[in-house]
Amino acid sequence: MEEIQEVDTTGITSVTAPTPESSPIAIFPNSQNFNVTGGTFIGNYMARPIPPCDFRRLPLGDIYLHRELHVIEQPAHVHSVVELHRRDKIRRVYSAQIEGKNAKVTVAVYQGDGAEEEWKKYIGKYMAARHPNVIQLFGTSESDEIRAMVFHDDVIPFREFLDLYSQAPMLTVYIYGYINTQYRAVQTYFRSTFRYNLYHRECTLLARRSTGLLCTDLFPSDFVPYIYGFLETVPQPEEIPSFDASIHQAGIINRLTLKQYHRICYWHLVHFETHPFPTQESVALGTVMTHPGKKLDAEEPIQIAFLSNPTFNFDGWYWIETGKWVNDVTDHRWTRVSCLETADTTIRLIVSIDWQRDPTTTSSTWLSQANHAFSQLGISSHLNNYVVVTGVVFKVKVSGCNGPLPQGYLFLCPQRDFQVGSSKVGWPECPAYWACDRLGVHRLSPARALECGFPSMEISTELVCRFWDDPIYLGLRQFHQGKGFDPESQDVALHLEQPLYQLFRDGGLIILFLGW
Repeated sequence: MEEIQEVDTTGITSVTAPTPESSPIAIFPNSQNFNVTGGTFIGNYMARPIPPCDFRRLPLGDIYLHRELHVIEQPAHVHSVVELHRRDKIRRVYSAQIEGKNAKVTVAVYQGDGAEEEWKKYIGKYMAARHPNVIQLFGTSESDEIRAMVFHDDVIPFREFLDLYSQAPMLTVYIYGYINTQYRAVQTYFRSTFRYNLYHRECTLLARRSTGLLCTDLFPSDFVPYIYGFLETVPQPEEIPSFDASIHQAGIINRLTLKQYHRICYWHLVHFETHPFPTQESVALGTVMTHPGKKLDAEEPIQIAFLSNPTFNFDGWYWIETGKWVNDVTDHRWTRVSCLETADTTIRLIVSIDWQRDPTTTSSTWLSQANHAFSQLGISSHLNNYVVVTGVVFKVKVSGCNGPLPQGYLFLCPQRDFQVGSSKVGWPECPAYWACDRLGVHRLSPARALECGFPSMEISTELVCRFWDDPIYLGLRQFHQGKGFDPESQDVALHLEQPLYQLFRDGGLIILFLGW
């Protein structure tokens, strides 16, 4: 039997015994196998909380609200829009001050329909969690229609905190680095104390104004930078009251490795877009070209650099509507789908550079030598006009059908058929076909398939593109130089044993992307 962990909160929490009228709330609803002593609880649930003696009970009139902190701005997922905005109307967060105290605090005010239930839902969580990188409850305040939680320290939303240093790229990279490290420490605390996996979308990331360090609010928000577990530990700053970029530049260079700096830029400071691509053409993964979505001087996108022989990753056929993989694969590696399941659906396949299987071609290969390429080609500004093609999305859209669907199967070609030569991918001659027999031996031509009542098919291609703003490339230049490398050479790539990008030039002129 699994050992039960005891969490002693004696002296920290005191609650009344539950009654039939009380409304139990979950502290951490998915946590398992831990007991709480020093109070009266039922399983994972706590009776209606009464603020304990170890937390202040403050008169509402003693709390002076300074300004509102806008921690919910734009919804991250369509499914969360209504819930986020409903909560945003009930719960508002302010920078505040308590009568007779000099230090500023943070106050969450609950008011409106459902405010009491929402307040009770979260107060137990804040009472139970005590960690340096989790927002810490100082006290509570209640009136007939308003309830408030008062937290130690004055905080700032993480998005707003980053905006303060948008023109200090090295400092921005370092902030992301130590925030990753500190949030992983929070996750470790929740796993070890509550046996609960705290997902990053359950939180709001804040920063303490006094130190710039992470302060995690246990309330979901729309802006949650993904936390990457593979990023090595980044030492946190000892004290950064001013966060002056020029003061801390040397310290940042010493605290971060080349790989750490590149990874943070690649995953956190990147713009990610997809763009349509002609289905009759092939494309080289890893290629660098002018932004296909912007109208520049040239009428067509221009390729400036490419990688030779990258390793491909094929992620398999995937049903977009159902979110499920299509796993019925024949002995000849064709993927089989019943016709009855295909009407008005889209199945896609993504091919990308396999950063994990190929240890030399890493996610930072372009970033380690981008300034070299720009210097050689005389490109000095508007660097965000150039994208790296890191993946290609191939889609098969099956149309709807007015009448009953016939018995039969859709066969999708083997994934490896999309590879064209050593570095390109594109649609094969026969990407999909209909057949009446389960083995797919008797292929139907497109015209014959329509005569038999099978839906029509349409194929499309999208490029998965990544690009970075000019300040990021400036920060890379400064960081490489600070590490003792010539930023306009390929020395960093050679040092990291990465493949070298080859540049497209013809008599000193950049040539148009071949095959576009």
